[in-house]
Amino acid sequence: MRKRLSILAVLATTLAVFAGFTTGTANAASAATQGQSAVSTVDLNNLVCNVPDRTGRIGVYNKAKLLYYARGGKDPCGRTVNKIWAAMGITSQVAKKMNLGTICASDGWISSGRRHSPRPSLDKPHHTGGQRWYSRPLWVWGDTCYRAWKGWTEDGHQVAVLESCGNGEFKKLPPKRHKHHQPTPSYSCTNLSLSSSSLQTGEAVTATVTYRSKRATFQSVDYSWGDNSPMTNGGTSMAHTYNTAGQYTVRATVNFTLQTGKRKSATSAACSKPLTVTPPPCTSSLVSTTTLNDLDAGGSSPNFKVTVATCAGESDTLVLTSRFGSFSPNMFSTTGLNTYTSTYTAPGEVPQGDPTYNIPPGYDRVWAKLYNPSGELVDSSSQLVLINPPPLSN
Repeated sequence: MRKRLSILAVLATTLAVFAGFTTGTANAASAATQGQSAVSTVDLNNLVCNVPDRTGRIGVYNKAKLLYYARGGKDPCGRTVNKIWAAMGITSQVAKKMNLGTICASDGWISSGRRHSPRPSLDKPHHTGGQRWYSRPLWVWGDTCYRAWKGWTEDGHQVAVLESCGNGEFKKLPPKRHKHHQPTPSYSCTNLSLSSSSLQTGEAVTATVTYRSKRATFQSVDYSWGDNSPMTNGGTSMAHTYNTAGQYTVRATVNFTLQTGKRKSATSAACSKPLTVTPPPCTSSLVSTTTLNDLDAGGSSPNFKVTVATCAGESDTLVLTSRFGSFSPNMFSTTGLNTYTSTYTAPGEVPQGDPTYNIPPGYDRVWAKLYNPSGELVDSSSQLVLINPPPLSN
């Protein structure tokens, strides 16, 4: 009975084509909309439009055409159908295994199309890939059988594609596959702080880094010190010593590993800080002082020498003193690196000592003292000198 109805529907449509019109009967209209319409009329319901392609044929007339559309190929009207088919479970992999056969409306098939059917109340709207389409029982077009490409979805449901119009047919829609939204990882270098923004050469600065991360694991920090030294890699705190005065910029780059295994790095303006390195303040000093040997009372040593290093641009004062003896001259204005010579004269008698200055009996103490332009004592040295009794006269 089904075969007889199918043959009658085909004959009715064929007669309509040759007559130049489309039959107005419900059965003929349903057959036309399901892909058996005259080529001269574009059937907007068809998933694959019924305009002849370059070969002069319409529909899904062979396996190559089936795979072409399943892989996203455009029909003669410039439309694609692969995403709509995929929503029914008809993927390119499923299409590869399809074979041409016959399906009948009475077998419980659900049909598809781009427009409403003769029974709009049974049409269920869908939106796939930016295209609207409808699903409804195949029998709304009549109790008819059709040539179709038949197969099975990957989850075991029977599907088909009508040969004449490309409309997908199914028994049950597969569940929608929602893409798993992978949360976006976030990571940043939030701040770099320095233990000091100004230091002297030979001193160390400590850099400390803070960061934020979400779905990313901290690995290390790369530090660039700005003084042409090699970049160092370490934890969130690192020390560095500057040996040359200058203006520098310290930068930090934080390294992370994402949950996917990818390595990422982050820096920011907040992770870049200026640093000033200055020479240490200059302090004048006594470099060397002649050691006085023991002298007879009343004797003298004419070559008492003191070498002084005076800071550039300064003029310091060197003062030579003695508890019991004397120096001549006893005061010098010093500049640069120079040596100053004076004559020490011992006291005329052997000293009795002075515990206030830690001087034992028989000794004198001499001092070399250096004062800066402000009158502040910046360096000094002292020594004890043994004073022998004067030689006996004949």
